[in-house]
Amino acid sequence: MREMLNNVDDRIKFGTRLINPPNPIFSDSLLKTTLKGYDLESIYAFDNLILNVDRRPGKPNLLVGENDLFVIDHELTLSTIDKILSDFNNHNTWSHYFSNHVLYSYLQEKTPKAKKEGLDSFKYYLDSIVNLNDLDVLERQISDLGHPTDCYLTIKDYLCHIKKNSSKFTNLLIASIQ
Repeated sequence: MREMLNNVDDRIKFGTRLINPPNPIFSDSLLKTTLKGYDLESIYAFDNLILNVDRRPGKPNLLVGENDLFVIDHELTLSTIDKILSDFNNHNTWSHYFSNHVLYSYLQEKTPKAKKEGLDSFKYYLDSIVNLNDLDVLERQISDLGHPTDCYLTIKDYLCHIKKNSSKFTNLLIASIQ
């Protein structure tokens, strides 16, 4: 296995605990029944924050456990920061590829009040709980392990800018699902 791992690309790999199958197959009916009580707006907002393009209907990357929903696979993220920030700052638009998100249609069906309440929860998490200074410790660890961190400051500046403008960010996300 070590030989196989050595032959894959050099991006950082990490693992978490094993999530035992079986997991239900993701579908619209699963969204409207089993997942109804989950904070799906925060998943949508988080994916937009990290510019994830890889949570789509054909590949939802959501695992449903007995009592939990697991959000996995964030390998295709944070690659269009310059364009996103330009549109965010200069045009007051959110130009991330949000309409292909697996939760997009489901969230569009919610009432305006429910959309706002859900995204206000994410705003609260971003404003009150997220400490972006913790990223500095992680960057040092990654760098010490010999992985490239040349885009770290760009990513941190982007995240800090969105956090500082969290009301604008969540309002643009609300508009994106109207």
